[in-house]
Amino acid sequence: MEQGKVLENEDIPVGIVSGIAGLTWLKVSLKGEFGHAGTTPMILRKDPLAAMAKIITYCEGVALQQHHTVITAGNILVNHGGINVIANDVNVIFDIRDISGENLQRIEKLIRMYIDKICVERNIQYDIEILEHHEPSLCSPYINHNLEIACNKLNIKPKHLMSGAAHDAMVMSKIADIGMIFVRTKAGVSHHPSEWASKEDIALGTELLYNTILQLE
Repeated sequence: MEQGKVLENEDIPVGIVSGIAGLTWLKVSLKGEFGHAGTTPMILRKDPLAAMAKIITYCEGVALQQHHTVITAGNILVNHGGINVIANDVNVIFDIRDISGENLQRIEKLIRMYIDKICVERNIQYDIEILEHHEPSLCSPYINHNLEIACNKLNIKPKHLMSGAAHDAMVMSKIADIGMIFVRTKAGVSHHPSEWASKEDIALGTELLYNTILQLE
């Protein structure tokens, strides 16, 4: 299953995967200074949460300027936070993905530079740790060409799209050429009990797989 909305949005039952995006998980830790929310003037604050908000917004802007990049602040922890307290310790884990390894590296560098800039301006200490990194895995042009031929035989529009989600094929790509078929996902829902694909789309994806295998030499 695609685990996304691209195929459904274009009303296409199955798609040909061009490659699996690489990913980098960056843990960004900011340390500032405790303070009372009512008695500490804005200009005297060393607020790591406010600094992190700027960083998150910057990351979103960087991703929007790219074609295949996605960046998510999926995990945020504010230590010793409170309604009337300026926290002194904030941690965020950023999930950065792109189909280009070179672009993934470039974007990480941009983020690191921006973090340094903001923290210097606000007198905030920071630490950046790479929790996970995987290079992108591109699908075989030969396999994808045969998938296109099989699509045409089944009167399916050959639709190429990248996989933003990781798959076992990333590991298999280290020892063999890979190819993948996506089946349309209802509403793009993934990792949830309501994740769903129609029997018709699943059958069509299976038929596409079968015809492609017959073509491969």
